[in-house]
Amino acid sequence: MKHLFALAWLALLLAGCRNDIAIEAPPREAPGLVIPDLQSRLAVPVSIPLESIRTIIARNVPRELYEIDETRGNCAPTERVSVLGRDVRVTPRISCRIVGNVWRGNLTLRGEGRDLVIRMPVTAVVSARDIGGVLSGETATGSAVVEAVVRVDIRRDWSPAAQVDLRYNWSRPPGIDILGQRITFMQEADEQLRPVMARVEREIERELERVNVRSRVADLWRQAFTVESLNRDDPPAWLYLQPRKVGIASMATTRSSLVLNLVMEATTRTYLGERPEPPEPASLPPNEVPQGAGQLDLFLPVLSEYALLEPIVLRELRVLAESGINLPGVGQVDAHFTSVEVYPTQGGRIAVGIELTMTPTQGAARRYGTVEGQVWLTGLVEGDYDSRDVSISDLQVYGDTDRLASDLLLKFARSPELDAQIEAALQENFEREYAHVLEAAGEALEAVRIGNFVLSAEIETVRHGQVRAAAQGLYLPLAVQGSGRITFVD
Repeated sequence: MKHLFALAWLALLLAGCRNDIAIEAPPREAPGLVIPDLQSRLAVPVSIPLESIRTIIARNVPRELYEIDETRGNCAPTERVSVLGRDVRVTPRISCRIVGNVWRGNLTLRGEGRDLVIRMPVTAVVSARDIGGVLSGETATGSAVVEAVVRVDIRRDWSPAAQVDLRYNWSRPPGIDILGQRITFMQEADEQLRPVMARVEREIERELERVNVRSRVADLWRQAFTVESLNRDDPPAWLYLQPRKVGIASMATTRSSLVLNLVMEATTRTYLGERPEPPEPASLPPNEVPQGAGQLDLFLPVLSEYALLEPIVLRELRVLAESGINLPGVGQVDAHFTSVEVYPTQGGRIAVGIELTMTPTQGAARRYGTVEGQVWLTGLVEGDYDSRDVSISDLQVYGDTDRLASDLLLKFARSPELDAQIEAALQENFEREYAHVLEAAGEALEAVRIGNFVLSAEIETVRHGQVRAAAQGLYLPLAVQGSGRITFVD
């Protein structure tokens, strides 16, 4: 009799809970999402056509480089003899007039590291006349390749500078053999060519000023204060760029161009939701090279909104119901899941509310009848650093457990099957969101149009932070690094 009374009391308890198991929901509480700023260093090549520089040099270096016309007082060695231990000159000094011309051939221009090398074939023809007032007509030729090495630089105020150094490669130095003496003209060639090269320096600087490196850098600088889309939905994500420094890290030459390799340092920030206002452009700073190579650093958030997680949990629970639920001490039950609600709660946990009806189908438990109501659970979402795997731990029933003692809903809430289905839904959702974020960001970074420029970047490494429950959703921070490059487009 006592046993039957206990069963009847439990059945009445469960029946009384039908459609009216009112469990207080966990409080909604979570910190806002904070995505840190990073400093990126973006490579920015600026090209100057070499042909324009070659044309300038050809225009300013005449075909006839210079003339030679000079008188030398000693064109041949004097003869000496020793008389009583003293050297006595027995032949006089022989003077002569040296005349000639030096011509250049066609110019070529090539790059050598950061230098420009002008290659100029030179031919010299010189003659000796009025040798000692008697002889004339001694003639000789010389040929050489004269190379002018142009070192281009950009000053701190963005104005150009050029320095030209000469180097010679004479196959036979120009000179004349007279009475056994070789008279050469190396010094004369150097003295005559240096003023020509000084004029070339000035003209190259003028050409670089016409290219107006400062204006091109300033144009890029101004347009780089921008906000560009990384992901248009689920959720919208925006790349915020705020330049800090810019400078020329190196120069190099290609077959057709002198390339100034700039590096721009910028604060990179990621925003979610509505598009933020771009930063106000600052004036162009001095030419100062930031530390580090061209590298793009971002934080990309894998953010799974709780509303997106709810239908996946509900689907997993319905799959569980179709395969059959067996509760310890109760046996097989039929379950129908109506809705799922997920949101953040205290202590960095998430709350999962499940509305369901449940009916035992075996043995004495069938007397319980159908139980309808809602259960609330809270759990910690976990994930290791540099891992995109997430799990849920310490899943606990929330609410007045004394009131639910021996209740079917409580037994179900504590079942390992429920833990497994919630974790499976969580993992599936993050796999999908993770792939979506990286794919969307990768496509967006292939070509981010910034006014007249295009930022292109390739994701090279991805580091993972720890997943946590934020107000906007479950958040997995990704530290993304890649190579960032800005190019000019017409």
